Amino acid sequence: MGVALYRNHPYAPIYYGDSAKIKKYLAAGLAVVTTRAPYVADKIVEYRAGRVAGETLDEFCEAIEGMLKSPEHLLQCRKNALALARSYEDSAIMSDVWMDFSSETTVAPVNPLS
Repeated sequence: MGVALYRNHPYAPIYYGDSAKIKKYLAAGLAVVTTRAPYVADKIVEYRAGRVAGETLDEFCEAIEGMLKSPEHLLQCRKNALALARSYEDSAIMSDVWMDFSSETTVAPVNPLS
């Protein structure tokens, strides 16, 4: 299990950024327990790839204990973590970009004889 603690505060460096540490955990197939601050926290919830805890020690310990209580749940979170990591691969990102670009752009056919 990967653990990443961040403060959810506008002056915290991660508040407007992204956590490479969490993405490394996901790529390794680790379920993640983090706080609400990083952007990827919403994706962890959406993919069910771990837990997002509050910032108090009690809330964080509760999230970790909840993950460890059920080996089946932890295994499912690990599988989901890999699925989330795949969504960050270059090919997945570029595929989405290309689909957006191609749906908005029309190119007139070119006549090579003219």
